[in-house]
Amino acid sequence: MKKLVLGLIVLVLIFGIFTGCTRRQEAGGAAGSVVEVTFWDENPGPERTPYLEQIINWYHESQNRVRVRYVGVPQAEAITKINVAVAGNAVPDISGLQAAWLSGLIAQRALMQLDDPFAAWNESPLFDPASISGTQLRDPAGGGLFLMPMRSSLFCIWYRIDRFAEAGVEIPQTWDEFFDVIAKLTNPAIGQYGFAIRGSGGADQLQTLLFAYTGITEYIDENGRAAFRDPSMVEFLTRYAGIYNRYTAQGDVNYNFPMMVAAFGTGAANMIQHNLGSLADHQRSLQAGTFGTFMFPKSIRGYHNLPLPNYQGYVIFEGSKNKEATLDFLKFLTGEKSMSYFNEMIGEFPVRQDVQSHEWVQNSDHLRNVVAVMQLPETNFVSFPQHLPDYTRIINEIANPGWQAVMLGRRTPADFLDEWATAIERAHQRWENAMN
Repeated sequence: MKKLVLGLIVLVLIFGIFTGCTRRQEAGGAAGSVVEVTFWDENPGPERTPYLEQIINWYHESQNRVRVRYVGVPQAEAITKINVAVAGNAVPDISGLQAAWLSGLIAQRALMQLDDPFAAWNESPLFDPASISGTQLRDPAGGGLFLMPMRSSLFCIWYRIDRFAEAGVEIPQTWDEFFDVIAKLTNPAIGQYGFAIRGSGGADQLQTLLFAYTGITEYIDENGRAAFRDPSMVEFLTRYAGIYNRYTAQGDVNYNFPMMVAAFGTGAANMIQHNLGSLADHQRSLQAGTFGTFMFPKSIRGYHNLPLPNYQGYVIFEGSKNKEATLDFLKFLTGEKSMSYFNEMIGEFPVRQDVQSHEWVQNSDHLRNVVAVMQLPETNFVSFPQHLPDYTRIINEIANPGWQAVMLGRRTPADFLDEWATAIERAHQRWENAMN
């Protein structure tokens, strides 16, 4: 009896080991071969996370060698956490990244250069060349590809189609008309304003308007002089700051993105400036056909003057222990099916030319007006100096609080723009010295 029991125990153990091996082989193709890739999403939330999770599920279904672990990192904390992870040698394998953060991470040698694997990928010719060259501009040393773009986003004006119709106004074609429409759509007695300004963290949007109005084509000229010193910049900023607390709500000085979007969604603001990616927010609060987009009027120099699209995508960290598997996931993430699905869900413009021909892109109302202006031969694109390692710091520490001070009347537009220009010029000089 003892021998029989012992024999049964041995058989159970053998069966268990065999079963475990079989399951591992089914999951990874060979025992112990499953690789885990850690993916940080730098902008999680109900508007985006479900769609990335769906793409990850598709990837898992497509192969059995790699498993992706999704980690959402709140956007407000993302770059800080990424920098801490780099300093502590505890980086994820792959992460979503804002293009403005690239230069600092490249300078730290924290990212894997993607030029060679991208060139070897048979799908690389399908990417819009502008998306690749625009991303390469973020390399402080010049020309390296460190981010695989997924989408491009431009600031535009979101407006209430129904309110425009009720007031009998058209989409403004000049800057005078733009400010006139803001005034006409304002009625403080019923809590409606023509515009909502992003006061908190709004420097990126502000400088987009400054260049769109002035038509200045160089952020920093050949002599190292920043465009903010041009009198037309002061002219616009003085006029723009003048609508605050008159044709906008008093609370605008503290409006961040959610507050500005909420003002638009509740009808308190009839226009806001934001990128295409806020589509999902507007769809939740407004009926289809009651809102849309238009591009800024032509500059005072007679042509549309826009910043280069803000290309956003994904990076692989140099510290990744699973670069081959991570690169495989990156290709799936930026493949035709994934890119089309994700951009359609969030309302952004895809960077693959095959996806740009998809029906949803061609029939998208909120993309139509913006893309039409982007494709005009006379439209000019300005490159913001995101290659400067100090660029993000200047935006956060000088431009953002300085703009709020102007709105509150604590600083003059000329004084604020002079400080901004000085900071940019000094950062540019430091970068040139380093490159030389």
